[in-house]
Amino acid sequence: MTVTQDLDILTLVINASVVVKVVLVLLLLVSFMSWMFIFQKWFSVRRANAQTDKFEREFWSGNDLNALGIDLAWLADARHVLFLVHELTARYHAPARLNDMLSVSAEVVKMGRASLVFRHRVEREAELLVEAEVTLALVDRDRMRPARMPEELKQAFK
Repeated sequence: MTVTQDLDILTLVINASVVVKVVLVLLLLVSFMSWMFIFQKWFSVRRANAQTDKFEREFWSGNDLNALGIDLAWLADARHVLFLVHELTARYHAPARLNDMLSVSAEVVKMGRASLVFRHRVEREAELLVEAEVTLALVDRDRMRPARMPEELKQAFK
């Protein structure tokens, strides 16, 4: 045998001891599983990004919450729940003027069992004009007592 034949990968594996072969097989399996998890996460992230993009397109299209699948009238009737403003804090940083093009954003920053906290921002280009936090309480329509958040709302606001 020559030196190149002795160092050939296949020859080294064939002539290796059983322990080395077992370790190599285990390494191959773990490597395969790692790549499987990586691709699984990659597909999950792509799917989540696609869903987020779809939601943002629908949200910024100017449609109301009903068009987004959140029918508050149905919830009020079927689940006997209402949203009431519990707390509102706002900070005014600068005034807006007539004909200013403003960007208004709202995001759910906290979701409790019977409440939602939204953070709102009003901006002109990159300048922050107003920031506010609104806490909404979910109450039973008939008793006016706190009510648990319906599962469909939890999913819609996630």
